[in-house]
Amino acid sequence: MRLLCSLPSGWKFRYTARVNLLLFTPQDWDAPLCPEDPRAVHIRTILKSCQGDPLQVGLLNTGTGTASVKKLGDDGSVDLLFPPVWELEPTAELLPVHLVLGHPRPPVFRRILKDVASFGISRLSVCATELSEKSYFSSHLWTKNQFMDDLLEGAQQGGQTRLTQVARYWSIGDFFRKNSLPKTPTIQENRYILDLDSRAPFLYNQIIDSHGPEMTLAIGPERGWTSDEVQQFLRNGYTTVQLGRAIWRTEAACLFAAGLAIQVAQDRECHG
Repeated sequence: MRLLCSLPSGWKFRYTARVNLLLFTPQDWDAPLCPEDPRAVHIRTILKSCQGDPLQVGLLNTGTGTASVKKLGDDGSVDLLFPPVWELEPTAELLPVHLVLGHPRPPVFRRILKDVASFGISRLSVCATELSEKSYFSSHLWTKNQFMDDLLEGAQQGGQTRLTQVARYWSIGDFFRKNSLPKTPTIQENRYILDLDSRAPFLYNQIIDSHGPEMTLAIGPERGWTSDEVQQFLRNGYTTVQLGRAIWRTEAACLFAAGLAIQVAQDRECHG
């Protein structure tokens, strides 16, 4: 298992997508942006900001506020006037939703990661499975930290300053060995595994009728779980659920299930 929840040392922002929040680390808060910095490119070419224009900014794991464009350099650099850290609006905690994902193809995983990071889920555990390619963990997604670009892009798209905690495991057995939990979920926790069993209850009904704020959702890779993997989940307190008669793509199943879980989690957060 490798836990991946903080920016690597010396990290440089590399995202280029349109975002709703410009995110900064404590190291580059108050520092000018060089011409090559994607945030400077975003300010100039996407937002087309002028001197004095306001910008929504966020300080990683801290809060959000409004900065303004102090200077646009002739060389393409951008200097911002940042609000004092103590005036930032504190960032809400991430939602208590944990996605356990059988490793899909890297391009699919990157899209999933961006979206669930924008949702604000707290944890994403990625597991190699019996039917997934073992080479996925050797892809540039992991060896060149491409996953971190996707985490940051998703967080900024969703207006989040906290990053989803990502961990990877070499098998489902490895996941359970390193996440020892009571075999029976507590009243605060709900554990579900998506399967194609037509006799299983629907995910929607189970989540709506559940108690407690914590949700763990296990979703298989493109070729699904093996029967042995399903049994491992069942022995560890998971309930089998289904999404209906259709066979869903992994990406669609992840976004639907996570979206449903965070809606319920937010409703309970607001109304108790």
